[in-house]
Order: sequence, then structure tokens, then C-alpha cells
Amino acid sequence: MPGHHAQVDGDGVLITAGWQRLRFRRGKDGRLRFESEVRGETGWRAVATIPNTFVQGASFDLAADRFAIQDAGPDALAVWFEGGEPFPWQARVSATPADAFLHVLVTVEPAQPVSLRAHPFLEPWCVLWLGHLDLLRWTQHDAWRQTTIRAPTRSSMGAPGNDLPAAYFYDVAHQAEVCFYADVGRMGWFGPDTHARFRDVEIGPVREPDGRYGVGLHARRRSGRRFPAGPQRFSYAVWQRHRPASPTEREALATLIDLCAPLLGADPPSLDRDPAWLAVSAGTLRALEDPGALITVDGVVGHPAYAPQVGTATPGAIELMTQADVLAPLALHARVDAGARRHADRLAASLDAFWRPDPGVFGNVHPAPSDEVIDSWYVFENALIKLAWIARARQDATLGRRVLDGLARARELAHRCQYLFPLFYDAATQEPVGAGWNVAVNGLYAYACLLADPLDPHGGWADEAGCALRAMIHAPIDLLAHEPQELAFGALAAAILDQREGSASWEEAGRHLLNAQLRMAYWDTDPVSLQGGHDIRGGFQACAGLLYPAFKENVESILPWTGWMRRTALSPLLLRMMDLQRRNNRAFFAGGTPIPYEDVATLELGAPAGSLGREIYGTGEVFWMALLFDTLARSEDPELCVVWLDALDSWDQFPPSTLRLAVFNPTSQPREARLTVFGGAAARPFMLAPGEARRIQLDASGSIATRPSA
Repeated sequence: MPGHHAQVDGDGVLITAGWQRLRFRRGKDGRLRFESEVRGETGWRAVATIPNTFVQGASFDLAADRFAIQDAGPDALAVWFEGGEPFPWQARVSATPADAFLHVLVTVEPAQPVSLRAHPFLEPWCVLWLGHLDLLRWTQHDAWRQTTIRAPTRSSMGAPGNDLPAAYFYDVAHQAEVCFYADVGRMGWFGPDTHARFRDVEIGPVREPDGRYGVGLHARRRSGRRFPAGPQRFSYAVWQRHRPASPTEREALATLIDLCAPLLGADPPSLDRDPAWLAVSAGTLRALEDPGALITVDGVVGHPAYAPQVGTATPGAIELMTQADVLAPLALHARVDAGARRHADRLAASLDAFWRPDPGVFGNVHPAPSDEVIDSWYVFENALIKLAWIARARQDATLGRRVLDGLARARELAHRCQYLFPLFYDAATQEPVGAGWNVAVNGLYAYACLLADPLDPHGGWADEAGCALRAMIHAPIDLLAHEPQELAFGALAAAILDQREGSASWEEAGRHLLNAQLRMAYWDTDPVSLQGGHDIRGGFQACAGLLYPAFKENVESILPWTGWMRRTALSPLLLRMMDLQRRNNRAFFAGGTPIPYEDVATLELGAPAGSLGREIYGTGEVFWMALLFDTLARSEDPELCVVWLDALDSWDQFPPSTLRLAVFNPTSQPREARLTVFGGAAARPFMLAPGEARRIQLDASGSIATRPSA
């Protein structure tokens, strides 16, 4: 491998990072611009053949006057650049072997706000310009052979989100793959006076009318016209590699996620307190038992969707989503906690009100509307999955039969629409309502089928799950960004099929769905989050286009990962995301509320945290957080993350006689794991290296039953 190094090259500088390099040369004006190359089978090949500047625009021609090599490699390299036009600025290009990107950090210092121009484009842009193509070649050849993954994700109706700020582009002309990551959390100039970040910009390929094309961050519209006075930063990273042929979308996505994994950092945010979720859940249960959190509608007692606010009218309906969300984890807690058992019994009595005998489905609202429209993810997740869990945990045969009847009705819809599920459909006729589509709901449907398979072994449910997953994994990933947990449950279903059939292709399919889900995660801090004292990393965009992380979807997105890692291998990336949620999800309880706020503030949303209210339908995830991280086992050192891997496989026995755990050290220091398990037993301590994850198995006494394995 060429390694990492920087060296003077004539009157410029050559920066090499593995298989890619940037070559800076002086132009006729004496200023430095760069082109790029990648290492191929026969030597270095040109990729970016147009002289590039760090930032572009009529007011942002940032070509350097001077440079200095600060670190020449091989363990780290850094080159400093400086310019005086059109205002003072500095840049640093750096790289380490720890991640494959070349990182660019530019600090500009305009003395006065800059009036942003719209010609030749809506400045400022950070684009790596690759070359020129004529229109004929573009339309007749290259456009058919490109593989592109743009950011951010978009809903089926085209609404842009604000999630993973990274893109992949296969450059057919140069036989090179290029990835671009925008470190949006460091670019504080985004805002209503300039660009509202992902409401206005996207990351991916761009082509100008003159045939110039490139990949990077570029604006499609703008919210304002004033770039603030300095100092301000542009921060992004670029990766390039020679590839003779176009990759599949699945290969491109895997490359992008693998490259981004190190960007989450070696150390999580520091703890200001022990994130003990068991204590939080106890307070939440007390809040749910408060009379104000329960209403009676036509004789049915249940929770409204949101906690009541002073001066607001009492809701006139209750939702299945809220009852099922709270009841599913309480069905486990109820085995060991009398208060949880009383509340679970109360909520279970409400479920009959949501059954619709005539169409054979569960509706979401009581009282039932005359013309009921079903949201496909609502009914699949709550009626076909959570009610199946509840029926099994409570040994409720009647509820179990109704879930099977509802699943049979869902199979009719699946065959009618050939697994291209509508977002909304009529409960009675199963005809689509509106224009939205939800291909990713196949993940929920496949997992529901596998839950039904042991109860109806001649129903062909495992085969049906396979059909649903195939439709999902062969769909373009741009059709999969609806609710992120749909993808997680699809991955879990693939792992179950892999376990049943022993086919590595199912595990590969599951990894693809997890990669698609990780596009919807927050990998970067948000300026508003930092101002508000919270961090959104590790969370998930609630739904493509909603522009904020929600507590319910955050937790539901990581919950199926337990079953995935139980059946496959531990993933440091997934565990790091889970640890970030273990720490950062406390932001939804600002002010000490025991019922989580639905939303925290983000730059694009433009609304204060908690503006959507406190979600009772997300309190079930409080109980899941406790079950995952500290009800059955926890570390004396709160910096270590302990995850219970059998959370979705313990409906028949809780607490389980054997604990399967993942123990992860997210810090950059070695740490000793001293685990305390349910009942007060303590496991033998062991050491974890920085970033190390171990799978351990404990019996009821806390003894290690099998040796830890990486």
C-alpha cells in the first residue's frame, strides 16, 4: 500500500493517503489548486482532472497562496494552506491510517457579512470537480452506468431529511469511486440567513450545463442571502479509489457505511451522570399510573397519545399504537414487578376495542371511524408484531388467534400489491389511499410472518417472509427510507432465515438492510443540539423528511439489533450507536419529565425542543431502554455499555435462566468490566481493550458459562 505521506512537488505539494492523492500546482496567477489521482493496476490514474479549490462560488474562490507541511506521515499527515483572497482564510488537509478519508478543514474570516450570489450557482459549494463530459456521452453511456447514493434520504413523497451527510458516486469516465462526507456539525454558518442545511442543500453528484461534473455539497435553493462574518468553517472529507467496473448499489452502500464508521469517533460524549435507565423507567411507570395519563372513551380505559397539557381538552380517542407500545415491554417487566403487572392488566383489557371482526384487522383508533384508513407501518408493527409479543408473554390464546387472522389479511394485501405496499390503505377494501408507498414495511411484515410460523407451522409463513424480504432487498435504496425500524426488523428477519436455512445470502441481505438503516442515523452533532446541551448522534431520523430524531423511533431502531447480533456477530459500529443512545436519549427528558418529549431541536426543524409534546406512545421505549441496558445486567463502570441480546427472544421465560450479553468499551482507554446481574450476583471481572466488544453468557448465579469471545 502506498501509505501516508506529504512531500514538496515542484512549486506545489503532493499529499498521498493510501490509494488516493491530491496534487497541488500553481496556476498562472501563482495560486495553488489541486487535482486528484488514484492508484490502479498499472500506476496512478487521474480522477479530478479540473483544478479545484477548497470552496467554490463567485465570492469563495479559495485557491491558496502558501502551504507548509506540518506532518509528513506515515502515522499522520497534515498540510497547512493559507490565502488572502477574497478574504483571509486558512485550510488544513489531514489523514491518518485510522480512517481512509482525506479531511479538509477550512476557516474563513470575512470582516463583513458576505452577500451571497446566485450566479453561476447558489454559493457556497464544496464540490470536488472531476472533469468535463459532453451531453451525448453523458446521456448515451455514463448515465446508465453510474452508481449514486445521495444525501440526505428522502421520503416516498420526495421530502428531504437531515440524516447521514455522506454520498457515494461511481465516476464511469475515470473508473473511480468517490465518497464525500460533510462534517455539518462543524459548519455553524448554516442557518436561515444562508442555507438551512439539508432543506436547501444535498450531497452527491452535480453537473453544470457546460458539462463540468463533480461530487460534493451543493445548494439547490437558499433560505437567505448573507454569509456571516468570520471566523466560519467548512469541513468535509473525500475518499477515492480505482474501480474498473460499476458496483452494485448494495456494494456502494457497504463501502460508504464502512468508510463512515470511524467518523463516530473513539470516545463518546462524557457522562455527567450514570445513565441508569431502570431508575428512569420506575418514574415513567408512576407517571403512567397517574389519573391524568389515563382516559376513558366509551367505557374503554387507555392512554392518550400525548401527555395532557394544562388548559387542553381531554382527547376523545385512544390509539392501539400507544397501548401496544407500553404493554409489550411491560409484559416482561410484569413478571418481576407488581406495579408493572397491574398496569399491564389494565392496558390488556383495552385491546379488544381495536379488533374489527368484519374486515378481520386491528384498527389503530377507538372509537373506530366509519371509513377507516390504515397506515401500513402502524398496523404491521403494532398489530402484527407487538400484539404477537404480548399474546405470547401473557399466554393469551384469543389475542394470538386474532393476530394470525390479521396477518392472513396482510398476506392478501401483500399478494394484491406484489409487496409494493401502499403507505395508506382502506381497511375494508385494501385499496391504496393517496400516493405514498412504503416498500420498507416488508421488513416488519417478514418478521411478523416469522413470529407466526411456530404457531401455524403449515401456514407457509417462513416462505412468505422470504418473499417479502426479497422484494425489499432488491428495491432501490431510495425507496426504503421510511421508518428506520422497518429496516432493522427486516435485518432481524433475514438473520432468523439464515439461522433456519444456513444460507449466507440471508445474512448478506440483512447487512444490506442495516446499512440502509444506518443512512437514516445521526452521525454528526447538530449546532442547535450543542447550544441546547444535548447530542443527537446515535439517534435516527423519525421518518424520512421529518428532520428530527424521536425517542420512540430511536429505540425501536436499535431494539432488533439485539436479535441480529445474537444470531450473527457483534458489530462495534452497532454497539457504538447503541451506546450513544444509552447516553444521549436522556435529552428527551429535559426538565426531569418522566414521559419523554417526542422531539429535540434541530437546525432544519426550526422549532424548540419538545414542541410536539410528551409522547405516551413512546414510554414503552423507556422500559425497553431499561431492559436492554441495566435491568438484568449492568457494569459498575457506567462508561462500559452492557446490552442484553435476548430481549426479543424471552417471551416464554423472563427473567431468563441464562443471560447472553454484549459488553462494549466505547472509550479510548482499557477498562475493567465488573458486571452485576439481576438478583445481586456478580460476574468475574475481565478487561476490555479500547473499542473491544465481547459476547459473554452468564448463568443465574452470575458465573460465566462460556468463555468471552470477540
